[in-house]
Amino acid sequence: MRKGRKKNKAYLTIQSIAIAISLLAGCSKAGPQETQLQESQPSPEAAATRTEEETVQLPEALPLEFVFSSGVGAWRTSLTLERNGSFKGRYEDADIGAISFCEFSGQFKDIKQVNPYTYSMTLGKLKVKDKVGKTWKKNGVLYTAAEAYGLEKGKKFLFYTPEAPTKKLEFLSWYWGTMAKKLPKKLSCYAIYNKKMEYGFFSENS
Repeated sequence: MRKGRKKNKAYLTIQSIAIAISLLAGCSKAGPQETQLQESQPSPEAAATRTEEETVQLPEALPLEFVFSSGVGAWRTSLTLERNGSFKGRYEDADIGAISFCEFSGQFKDIKQVNPYTYSMTLGKLKVKDKVGKTWKKNGVLYTAAEAYGLEKGKKFLFYTPEAPTKKLEFLSWYWGTMAKKLPKKLSCYAIYNKKMEYGFFSENS
């Protein structure tokens, strides 16, 4: 009887050791994977910052129509801008029996608030309806497809709110053609500035 008990004890001991070894092997395999998963997960602070950056929008007053014009000649570019940076518009320059024309749409991206009255944004895409140079006739008028005048060659843009001090703005020569008013101390309307071309679009309503 004692010999049988000894054999049973020995068997149980060997079985326990085998189970322990298998458990240790499983833990050693699972450990690095768990560590890797923990390292790949962003911290709550980083996730919150990224979400905030991704959801920055322009002021609640939008959508608004903006106009780029010198006030001289029969040309102007108008666009309607949404809070998320998407826009659509048209450029038109009329002459006797002929019109240069462009319908366009696009998207500003990387919208960031620089200060209480300024936002920076990048022109992500710009699509024109007709190929530049295309011509067609309608009602006896010759139309020629043009580029989206005022946006061309621009990449970096600034968006200003009505509270922006005018003494700090560099593109207000376009303000006179659009607003036809005495220049105030504050902008008093919304504006879009094409930094490369130094063009200015102004809202007709604030």
